[in-house]
Amino acid sequence: MTAPHPDEESRQAAHTSRSDPRPETRSDTAWDAANRHETELERLDRNWSDLLQELRVTQTGVQLLTGFLLTLPFQQRFTQLDDVSRYIYLATVGTSVAATGALLAPVGIHRILFRQHARRSLVRVAHRCALAGLALVAVATCGVSYVVTSLVVNDIAGCVAVAVVAMLLGGMWLVVPLRLRHRDRSSPGQDPPDPRGFTRRRQADHATMRNRDIYLTAFDDIREAVHGVLEGLPEYALASRPAGSASSGKAGNSIAWLVWHLTRVQDDHVSDAMGVEQQWTSAGFVARFGLPFDETATGYGHTSADVDAVRVGADLLRGYHDAVHARTYTLLAELTDDDFDRVVDEGWDPPVTLGVRLVSVIGDDLQHAGQAAYLRGLLPA
Repeated sequence: MTAPHPDEESRQAAHTSRSDPRPETRSDTAWDAANRHETELERLDRNWSDLLQELRVTQTGVQLLTGFLLTLPFQQRFTQLDDVSRYIYLATVGTSVAATGALLAPVGIHRILFRQHARRSLVRVAHRCALAGLALVAVATCGVSYVVTSLVVNDIAGCVAVAVVAMLLGGMWLVVPLRLRHRDRSSPGQDPPDPRGFTRRRQADHATMRNRDIYLTAFDDIREAVHGVLEGLPEYALASRPAGSASSGKAGNSIAWLVWHLTRVQDDHVSDAMGVEQQWTSAGFVARFGLPFDETATGYGHTSADVDAVRVGADLLRGYHDAVHARTYTLLAELTDDDFDRVVDEGWDPPVTLGVRLVSVIGDDLQHAGQAAYLRGLLPA
């Protein structure tokens, strides 16, 4: 028996309370959780560090380019430029200055948002500033190529120089990365693809839906429900518990315990059925959580005091669930329909097959995700 639960609303509570993660980040988050063993906060810190390294490289180049452009009017041959070349020069200077502003903007934004716990917004805005800065640098580089070449040779040579530079930068900065991105997404043995994308591709490729697609879709829904419940909640809200009934006098479960419990059940049952070590121990989550339980505990038989002991932040809960979700996806993605008929537990009559075990896990997870969504609705706005 688990600790006491509040009365359930309909399963729609879990559906309406969740927020669908952005498609471009869903698979990335799952891959990081499974392979880097990161929480979401650790991933954001790494993303910010990577951005800073990239900005340092581009800032040096654009500052040198801007400095060079600003000194051109003081050169003797500058007066030989015709009106068209001068207008292009002014536009190039403006573009270069704008690129400098875009690439330095993340620093200013970081200062203003310092200690505001807005790392997710900071990374998102800095990413966009970096893309805008690179685009402006490309335009400025084409412009300065025209100005210098037309001054040294003629206007036709300047146009040719712009075309060559534009093709080089477009190829190296845009075409090559996009081709690599497409190849890595489509090649087997690369990063695990987006679970939703996998399911939809399978539906498009085959007239009928595979058994694994049904299971994967259900686990996707569970993950989305967990993300929706955890979004924006501080640790004290996750640990709060609803008052118990007058007859029992016991408080209900907390959101933190419910999410931890449903994730532990999925981790334990799926890993056991597939013969692999749990993410709880292999990825070091047992040490990160630091709970006063045996490492094999999943929440069954927990007391009210045990529920109180689960006091962790949303990032850690989300990171563990994402890691388990990614492992579940990897294990199930290549199974055939016949694999789900394999017996995984002979201790029952009739013996339990893999398919039946997965249905049991999905049912338990959805039940607890719905309870967590219901509890979130009880929290003060």
